[in-house]
Amino acid sequence: MSVVGSHLYVIGGAGGAGALDSVEQANINADGSLSGFAPTAGLRLVSPRRGHTAFVASNYLYVVGGSNTETLDSVERAQIDTAGALGPLAQLPDVRLAMSRRDHAMVVVGNGVYVIGGSNGSPMASLERATIKADGLLENFELVPDVQLATARYGHTATVIGDSVFVVGGTGPSGVIGDVERSRIGSDGRLGPFTSVPGISLSAARWGILRQRLAEFSISQVALVQMES
Repeated sequence: MSVVGSHLYVIGGAGGAGALDSVEQANINADGSLSGFAPTAGLRLVSPRRGHTAFVASNYLYVVGGSNTETLDSVERAQIDTAGALGPLAQLPDVRLAMSRRDHAMVVVGNGVYVIGGSNGSPMASLERATIKADGLLENFELVPDVQLATARYGHTATVIGDSVFVVGGTGPSGVIGDVERSRIGSDGRLGPFTSVPGISLSAARWGILRQRLAEFSISQVALVQMES
């Protein structure tokens, strides 16, 4: 799910027959309410996918990873016009994940986008980073050396708060977990080691979490919503 201008887009996902390639759009009204969702004519993913992530950089929307009949390493991109509408999605031939993964988390820190954890058949602890150029174009993803999650996981969420990235919940090697990990962001925008935050955990372990920052509050807050599997 991505907000682009006054539009809310739902991209891909899974239905009863498997991964979807369709895109739906709702208009965001001036009072914050939504119009009804409707399929976006002529706009489809090149590869149907679920468990992917999406982010906006300048005038582009990117869709990263996920799975259909196999776990994906591909990246798709659509250009955003001045009205906030998406152009056709195209798979990038020279931008890919270093490792195929689904149900990962993603954060943008400075001029870099980080892909955190996920699954390629088992929970992953590794991180990847791609540089976002000044014009919004993306360089290739590379594994982040010497930085990984303390506990491998997928279906978790991640968010930037202040000078740190926090990772919450997910499914690890031993099942669903509710702990919180933290990485400090260095002055160069690079992430430091992830460590478990002592004494802080979800009251109920969960995975498949949607994260949304509540920007209207003066104190940064994060809403966590468990998605149905």
